[in-house]
Amino acid sequence: MTVRSIVHSAFSFLAILGWTTHAAAQPAFEAEPPAQLLSQPFLQLPRANSINVVWFTDFRGIDHRVDLQTTPPRVIAATTTQLSSVFGDDPHGGLPYRRDIYRHEAIVNELEPGVRYAYRVASHAAASTARSPRYELAALPPRGQPLRILLTSDHQLKPMVAANLTQVAATVGRVDAVFMAGDLINVADRASEWFDDPRGRAFFPNLQGVGSGDWPGAPILQHAPLFPTIGNHEVMGPLDDAISLDMRFAAVRPGGFNATTYEEIFSLPSEGPGGERYYAQPFGDVFLISLLGSRPWRPPSLDGPAPSKYGEPDQLSPGKWGSGEFHLESLEPGSPQLDWLLATLSSPTCREARYKVLILHQSVHGLGENSVPVFSPPQARDGSDPPRYDYPRAHDTWTQHVEPALRAAQVDLVLVGHNHIWNRFELGEGLHLLESSNVGNSYGCYCEENGRHRPFLPPEPGFNLADYPAFGDPHGAKPVVPNVRPLQFASNGLPLPCVASNDTTIFSVLDTQRGCVTSYAYDTTDPNAKAFVFDEFFLGRN
Repeated sequence: MTVRSIVHSAFSFLAILGWTTHAAAQPAFEAEPPAQLLSQPFLQLPRANSINVVWFTDFRGIDHRVDLQTTPPRVIAATTTQLSSVFGDDPHGGLPYRRDIYRHEAIVNELEPGVRYAYRVASHAAASTARSPRYELAALPPRGQPLRILLTSDHQLKPMVAANLTQVAATVGRVDAVFMAGDLINVADRASEWFDDPRGRAFFPNLQGVGSGDWPGAPILQHAPLFPTIGNHEVMGPLDDAISLDMRFAAVRPGGFNATTYEEIFSLPSEGPGGERYYAQPFGDVFLISLLGSRPWRPPSLDGPAPSKYGEPDQLSPGKWGSGEFHLESLEPGSPQLDWLLATLSSPTCREARYKVLILHQSVHGLGENSVPVFSPPQARDGSDPPRYDYPRAHDTWTQHVEPALRAAQVDLVLVGHNHIWNRFELGEGLHLLESSNVGNSYGCYCEENGRHRPFLPPEPGFNLADYPAFGDPHGAKPVVPNVRPLQFASNGLPLPCVASNDTTIFSVLDTQRGCVTSYAYDTTDPNAKAFVFDEFFLGRN
């Protein structure tokens, strides 16, 4: 008897007993949707003969791997960990819920310097496999290899970011690295801001060319390692499931904050005393130093319900005081970070580098609103109750302790963020400072030429207003007017030394072969526009 006849006889017997065998009576199973990657792969921690490939899924899965196109092909297994502190927002206004997000990291080694390799990643779910398209990776570039490095910051899901990154790819092609001076997102523990914001503005989709808005962004991180620094938006207050994510972000206090999600997402050099929070990395002809130079942003008002940058409101109990805009990590003399910086600047690897670049988030010079107060540790005024905090220019940490060391070590470029504008300064002895953070939006430029005054000055008598200039760089540094094509002008027709626009987006690129930094502008309101050069300056002391 054949199998077919046996099955037919069995169904006939069930029918005699009165049991139906209609299809409608069979249990209905929905097919599991095909597995998908939560992010495309991105590159981290390049070494002389290796680089790390990282990607994310929202399923634990099995057999996560990198397929490397070599002869013969190689398969590199990934290590999987779960992010410990990422949440989703309740659409009905309830408390946030934990999201299960898994990080996969493979160390791709045995690479030949200067050679680019095709790769893709794969993650297996229960019934299907998610695969990425093919991209390219390379080990640490050797000295002398020409590089183009994107200089950016302050993405924060702002409206123009995707257009900005789309234009980076359209204008300069593939870049070799990204130096990012902080504020990648708004609330670090909100998972959607990294991966799947419903507006199509999330961090990874924009930098990986899979955004869902009018501009897709560009596939940058799949091919170029990212070197970020911590800004005020990468830190969170203590983990507390009973309050909203926004409230936790606002709960940052001295000794009561963390950068857990940032540190779990990225793999960065960790040899120094600060681990991944501040680090150094040689990259071709560039020696990069990333500092933790940031502080929490506080509102200026002393009448509101929240701690102010200038003091504690009368109605706040001492247990809720914020201690002003304190430094997340000290750079004062004797601090581990400053001692590490001085030792790093004197190291042979740094001294011998063709270009020395330092990034931090705080706008230690600038024309934006957040250049004031200066980068001084807040000083509680004697006799003030509740406390009032002063930020004396004479005690500014940057100008007193850091900038002189950078000049002595012949550092070429400092990249900062925080103000959401473009401006640059020549600080003497070959040291340049650039802020190129008018990426997604702007909060304004305040300079003598346009007559605009900063809105966040001390709100009551008793402060030394000489420490809080209403416009210009608070330390008196003279900003440089764009030298190719100024973009904005004062009422008298004179060009402004800044760009602050919610229509025009800015990006800057360091070209190590030419030794120059070029800044581009793109008008997002003109569908036929192309990005154009508006400023360019050269590094080096020859």
